[in-house]
Amino acid sequence: MKHLKISIFFAFFSYCSFVQAQVNLLPLESKVLPSKSVFCSPGVMNTSRSRGAEFTSGFTSPFSLQVPIGSVDAATSGQVEFVESYRAKIKIPLIIKKDFKVLFGYEYNSETYHFGETAGFHSATFNSLDDKALRSNRYSLYATKSFNERIYSLIRLRATYNGDYDQGMTINDRYGIYSVIGGVGFKESDKKEWGLGLSYSFSKFRTRLIPFLLYNQTFNDKWGIEAILPLQVFARYNVSKKTILLSGVEYHRSFYNADFYNAFSNESENYYLKHSGLRSSITLEQKIAPWLWMHAKAGYQTSFTTDFHNQYDPTASFGANTSNTWFFQMGLFLSPPDRLMNR
Repeated sequence: MKHLKISIFFAFFSYCSFVQAQVNLLPLESKVLPSKSVFCSPGVMNTSRSRGAEFTSGFTSPFSLQVPIGSVDAATSGQVEFVESYRAKIKIPLIIKKDFKVLFGYEYNSETYHFGETAGFHSATFNSLDDKALRSNRYSLYATKSFNERIYSLIRLRATYNGDYDQGMTINDRYGIYSVIGGVGFKESDKKEWGLGLSYSFSKFRTRLIPFLLYNQTFNDKWGIEAILPLQVFARYNVSKKTILLSGVEYHRSFYNADFYNAFSNESENYYLKHSGLRSSITLEQKIAPWLWMHAKAGYQTSFTTDFHNQYDPTASFGANTSNTWFFQMGLFLSPPDRLMNR
């Protein structure tokens, strides 16, 4: 199975062309090359900053989990006091040419649920999630190819390992999610670009194929838009060269392979934990010193559901309605000065 996945990855790398997905999708430099260059570069003028290295921490306000009425365990409920999260990532250039770039990226994420009161049939499942560190390790390879002053293609290969493993890093296939994202972009001017692409991912739990549309436009010195539909859309306001504000909505999803207590068997068993929602937020990017920026993000999450899928006993699977919550993130990141990015 591992050899098959490796073969699929290299087949896609050889034959797929990809569009840049800008915010958190591809980390390639988003500043525009000088107009004298024959080759275009992904991104538009005055866009939000690229992040070469980053450390971010965050937390949520209290929210509740409630099993829907009508099931045998309808009385199950849990009060989450807060969820704390940490993210650290770095991007390393491997090949940098005017028409071709390759970067390697590594990202570590950690999420921990802190429960207050729990009650009902599945309360032991909630208790086994309490204070459990859910980790994510992402290994990414990015490549972009510019054909002329208007058309470019990109690719992102990623292996992600999400779960409750004790060690900080793992490549255990049990936790693996493998994805390929790509397409082609069209640079109409230094202020406007758009593109089309596909996102393909597979794991032991499921396989997904999703098309997406990239659209970035700078309207003037102050205002712009950055969008990856249907995943996210943000309005951008450039207060100054040192201060950028972003406001918009994005789809948020977390997915882990972890062991939780099964109320039916009275044993710890393997589950897929999935949480999803729609986040509305405001983000501040503020330059502190050459190369060094800080960012702060605050918003409101409209939650869809939190699902516990038992891998071996479908009757032990259940979904919990999740109340909405506020969230806040803050961190530091490194971003090259404009004079270097415009070379």
